Amino acid sequence: MASRQQGYTYLGVLLIVLILGMTLSGATLVSETLRQREKEQELIFSGQQYVNAIRSYYESGAGGVSTFPKSISELLKDPRFPGVRRHMSKPWRDPMTSSGEWDLIVEPDGSIVGVRSRSRQTPLGKFPMAQSGMDPTVAIPTYHDWQFKFEPTISSDEDVDASDENVGRNSPFVSIKKPTSSISVPTDPGSSMNER
Repeated sequence: MASRQQGYTYLGVLLIVLILGMTLSGATLVSETLRQREKEQELIFSGQQYVNAIRSYYESGAGGVSTFPKSISELLKDPRFPGVRRHMSKPWRDPMTSSGEWDLIVEPDGSIVGVRSRSRQTPLGKFPMAQSGMDPTVAIPTYHDWQFKFEPTISSDEDVDASDENVGRNSPFVSIKKPTSSISVPTDPGSSMNER
């Protein structure tokens, strides 16, 4: 009878260990999901800082001439002005990658119009900002596809595509279109930028 009782005790202990293991694995999954959500919020904040800085640079053009920056360092210290003029206090890190580097969204003339994450990880949520030409309810496949881009207001005398209700707003847009080129952005302002 004693050996039979020991068998039940052993099964009881195994069952408790199994339940504890499942509980811990569930807690780990919840913890990882919460951390990814926090990183998503950091990504949105950091990307918005670049959009705001590019907007500030563009709108403060000397003599009424609006231009985009050619490098991130121009956002940190605008060379168009004799004194120190900053549009961004520091280069913000991409929280979704270990390197913290962004891909730049660059126009054919070399002008920087935005940034996007280098992460190919699938987002937990939808991109929470206005999307140029996109249905806002559609999930975007990867963080790399979340583009933080400044598009200036289009004046009334220029051609405007009436089908795109977001055109002409000073807000960040996300676009699935591939940028002309991508450039790695080091988070250290003193290091050099490498083209990809």
